[in-house]
Amino acid sequence: MSGTGAVVRMLRKARGLTQCELSKRSGVSQSSVCKHEKGAPIKPTALRRYAKAFGMTVDDLTRLHAESAGCTDVHYMAEALAAMLSIPVESGRRDAAIRWLTARLATETHREDGPSA
Repeated sequence: MSGTGAVVRMLRKARGLTQCELSKRSGVSQSSVCKHEKGAPIKPTALRRYAKAFGMTVDDLTRLHAESAGCTDVHYMAEALAAMLSIPVESGRRDAAIRWLTARLATETHREDGPSA
């Protein structure tokens, strides 16, 4: 999994949404949400719908993708996600969210890599 679909998946999971819930919020079919998260290309219309469903702009989504593309630093990715989710820096919730996101991203990254030989 890579690309903007990976960002959609991270944002969906960070907000506690199922693919079905994201589909309803965005107007993108559930099968398309699944395909996009697995790496299928996302058309501009769907990208705009995802951005609106997450309360972001398309620029925010593409910036988050650009920042995380090729990034192996899970904590950095969690920081970027927390920023995109607009969790205030002074909030104790931000540190908790970053710890949670870091753990989730590490787990997802480990699953994608598969078992080591």
